[in-house]
Amino acid sequence: MPIALPKELTSGQQEPLPELLQPYEKFPTKISGPTVWRAEDFRSRPDLWQRQWTPELIQQLEEAFDKFEVTGKTLPDNNKDTFPLPADIVDFLSSIREDVVNGQGFILIEGLPVTEWTWETTPLKSTKFGSIPDVVGLLCLHKAMEGGESDVVSAHNLWNTLQAERPDVAELLTKPDWYFDRKGEVSDGQKPWVQKAVFYFHDGRVISHFDPYFVKSIGRHVEAGLIPGHSEEQLEAIAVLEQTAQRLALHMILKVGDIQFVADAHVLHARTAYRDHLPPAPRRHLLRLWLATPESQGGWKRPFPDSANEKRGGIQVNDQAETCPLDAE
Repeated sequence: MPIALPKELTSGQQEPLPELLQPYEKFPTKISGPTVWRAEDFRSRPDLWQRQWTPELIQQLEEAFDKFEVTGKTLPDNNKDTFPLPADIVDFLSSIREDVVNGQGFILIEGLPVTEWTWETTPLKSTKFGSIPDVVGLLCLHKAMEGGESDVVSAHNLWNTLQAERPDVAELLTKPDWYFDRKGEVSDGQKPWVQKAVFYFHDGRVISHFDPYFVKSIGRHVEAGLIPGHSEEQLEAIAVLEQTAQRLALHMILKVGDIQFVADAHVLHARTAYRDHLPPAPRRHLLRLWLATPESQGGWKRPFPDSANEKRGGIQVNDQAETCPLDAE
């Protein structure tokens, strides 16, 4: 049973509820709608997935930050009540919300003047997007010397392709017997891993949950004799999944000041290998933000025990207070 945590804390990684799992036969053979997109269509239509901050919006954002700064609050205190946004910015973000939640599932917003802001205040000025759902946000502060670029793919287009080309792989990915490493982020009474599926069919939607690093890093648990590891068929399925995703992906380059938002439930994302600058030049630096939109805010229902929580998923170890490191730990 999951550990009961206070409402203000995140729930951490969860295993699905068995009674909510649907067998492969219940999944749609083909998904349609705005969540299914092809990279070749989006390459020729950047207006579908790129937005820009206007000078007026940036000025309003800076003024909102100035009001927040005098309160003495810090980044973990940053929310819609402590850092209210002007109506124009709310409208701008609301126009993006539908694309991210129920549309293509990703967006690129260009033009934050991060080179003009101090390093410590940039996150406060740039992370005011709490109305967007279970989403990964990346803000580029410094680029690598080469590489480190971004690929995104529609998980629903990927599903359709697997169903057409490798239905055996699609079926394997719907079984909740994949091991995901908790990477040491373990609360009292929890196992150091969880078992989940990669694709779920719940509340009429196909939902994806996959991170190759969390799947491939279970080796130490296998070597310790704690789990059997993945079968040869599963290892092949991972390879097919990644190769197919790469073939279907849209490639983009984040410039300094660009923000990328990606919906984890129906978009897979990756970065290319990179080579960094040598000191004293600034190294590659992206700020990452994990956002949750619960069911009460229009988020997709999920077959997990924390689906209706205000804060779901993420990382939570026991009752540790939230922290917001501005650099890698």
